[in-house]
Amino acid sequence: MNHVFARVKSERKKPFVKVISNHTLFEAVNVDVSFCVPYVPDHNLDEDAWFKVEEFSQKVFCIDLLKSTFDSKEYEDLKKDQFQKISYIFSLQGDDFYLAQCRFEWNLTPHNRCTNTP
Repeated sequence: MNHVFARVKSERKKPFVKVISNHTLFEAVNVDVSFCVPYVPDHNLDEDAWFKVEEFSQKVFCIDLLKSTFDSKEYEDLKKDQFQKISYIFSLQGDDFYLAQCRFEWNLTPHNRCTNTP
């Protein structure tokens, strides 16, 4: 089953929430492993090449959600008041994991209005 999740800023106990289920957010990406090179920040990839991270789940930056058996019932739904606190969105689609960093800009101040008064 496909799920879209969000990482919510300032939520310590349960930072990951479910945005939607049964939805494919990203198109499937088919990667030819012969074009994968170990990740090195200074390396410029050739066209059609991909970086890879060996033993990703053992790395310190791997989120806990990817290290354990997944059960969507363990995650609460995104609440309306959390929408502005989304740090990033990711999608679990079958056995694949897709990440999209979000940059939301909120303009919560009312627009100035010009009136023509005599």
